[in-house]
Amino acid sequence: MDTPGLRPLTFVTQAGVLTFAGLVASLHVLKPELNPVRVYMSLYAVGRLGWVMTTALLALAAGATALVVTLARARAAPRSRAGLAFLAVYALGVLAIGIFPTDGLDVVTPTRSDAIHAVGAQSLFIALTLAITAFTPRLRVTPGWGGLFRPSVAIAAVAWATLLFLPFAGGFGVQGLVQRTFTAFTLTWLFLVAGRVRSLDRAGAPVPR
Repeated sequence: MDTPGLRPLTFVTQAGVLTFAGLVASLHVLKPELNPVRVYMSLYAVGRLGWVMTTALLALAAGATALVVTLARARAAPRSRAGLAFLAVYALGVLAIGIFPTDGLDVVTPTRSDAIHAVGAQSLFIALTLAITAFTPRLRVTPGWGGLFRPSVAIAAVAWATLLFLPFAGGFGVQGLVQRTFTAFTLTWLFLVAGRVRSLDRAGAPVPR
């Protein structure tokens, strides 16, 4: 069997991902004045209903943190110290942008909150891409995880493509769409990994040697 007590953590991860996705989706309806193709999701934290975006980010930070603990403790999980470190940086980045919102558009002098937000946003994109990249090869050789190898390869490819294109996306007016594409694919990875840990726990997966 896997390490006792991890199943609740996998539920926290999946609940955090679903909460984030649900709340952000609702904001697309509640704040139609923001063009999702052009604007970053962080702008939903500015002005009315900003607390909804903050709640979504804090839920996702909790879910990502739970996954770090899960993968560090689960005996049947793929092993990657670099992957865990990058995943922890991602969780901290999500927490940072949740606590320190952006100032919004057309800001002449950014506040400290906006500066911290910018650093957190940049770090979480890079860190999650590197985390997925680090874990992907391990999925192929870890018992019970082979089925996630190909989806993880595809998700890593999309993450790298969107990450590298993001600095240029503004010139095409699609920065919001690129960010949302990155987020949709990478959150799918978090959800699938948490689900695999729980399914192996139920099945009594053997401890890899």
